[in-house]
Amino acid sequence: MQGGYDRYLYGAYFDDMADAIRHNWIWSTYGHELGYSFFNWFIAHFSMNRYIFILLATLTMYALYYRAFVTYLDEYPLALIVFMGLLYYFTMTYMRQTLAVGIAWQACRYAYERRPVPFFLWVFVAFSFHNSAIIFALMYFVKVEKFSKSTIIKMMVILFFIGLTPIASWALNIFGEATDAEGRTSVYADNSGGYNYAYLFLSIFLAFIMVRNSDLIENNKKNIFFYNMGLMYCAVLLALIRFGQTGRLGWYYMFGLIYTLSTLARKSRADSYLRTLVIAMSFAMFLRITAQWDFNLSPYKTFLTNGYPCGIREIYDDCEYDDAYTKDKFTRPALDLCTNAAFAFTIQKEQR
Repeated sequence: MQGGYDRYLYGAYFDDMADAIRHNWIWSTYGHELGYSFFNWFIAHFSMNRYIFILLATLTMYALYYRAFVTYLDEYPLALIVFMGLLYYFTMTYMRQTLAVGIAWQACRYAYERRPVPFFLWVFVAFSFHNSAIIFALMYFVKVEKFSKSTIIKMMVILFFIGLTPIASWALNIFGEATDAEGRTSVYADNSGGYNYAYLFLSIFLAFIMVRNSDLIENNKKNIFFYNMGLMYCAVLLALIRFGQTGRLGWYYMFGLIYTLSTLARKSRADSYLRTLVIAMSFAMFLRITAQWDFNLSPYKTFLTNGYPCGIREIYDDCEYDDAYTKDKFTRPALDLCTNAAFAFTIQKEQR
C-alpha cells in the first residue's frame, strides 16, 4: 500500500479510463505519454479496479527486470542484492517511471551489438511511458571501449563543473518544452536546494570502485558496455548535482551498476574486500530508505485488507478520490470484460 499521492493519480486516471471505454466517452491521454495511456486502456478492458491495475503494472515491471537479469547476467544473487539496495523501494512509489526503466533495459544488447533500429524502438516505447527515458538514448553514442582511467577522471571532473553551472537547468527546460513536459522538468530543475552532496559522494564512491577494479572487467563488448553504463550513472549524478530528482534520471543507467558491481565482486579474489563492500553498501542503502520511509512501512498492510493505507494520513485525506475503496477494496469489479473499442482521445497535460 505504499506509493504516496502518485498512486492516487494513477488510480484516478485508470478508473476514469475504465469508465470512459464502457460508456463511449472521450478519454484523455496521460500527457503525451501515449504508451502509458494505451497500457491503461488495455487493462481497463479486463478490470475496473485500480488495485488490479497496480498489481498488473507491478507484475509487468518485474517481468521486464527479470528478463533483463536472465538476458545479461551470469550470476543472480549478488546482482539482486545490489538491485534491492539501489532501486527496489522506488518501484513502489514511482511506478510509471520504473516501468519505463524496465523497458529501457531491454534495449541494452542492441547498443553493444550496434543495432540502432531495435535500440531506439525500445527507447521510444520507454519514452512513451515516461518522457525522462529519452536520457537513455545517449548510451548508444558511448563507444563500446574501455576508456583509460585518466580519461574517465577527466570526464567526471568536467561533468561535475558542468553540474555547478546553469547549463543543466537550461537543458532540462529545453527538453520540457520540446516534449510538452514543462511541469515535470521544471520540478527537476527547480528542486535544487544547493548541491546534492549525497549524490556527489555516491557517484565518486561508485566510480572509484569501478575504475580501481576495472582490470577485472573482461575485454568483450557486453562487459565493457555495462561497465561504461555504470560510469554513465555516475556521470548523470555529477552533471545534475544541483537537482533533487537527479537519482531518478540516473535509474536508466542503473543496470550498468548492477551488472558491473556484481561482476567485480564475483571475479575478485576470495580474500578481497570487494564482495563484502558491495554487500555492505547495498545493505546500507536499503537500510537508509527503510529508515526514511518507516512511516509508510509500519504497520504495513496490503490492499487485501480494507481501510486506508499506513503512512501520513494527510496524503489519504488530500488525494483519496473514492472513499468506497476504503470500505471495500473490491468496490469496483476486479474482473469486468469490456468489448467496447473506444479509441477517441484528447490530450491531458496536467499530470506528473
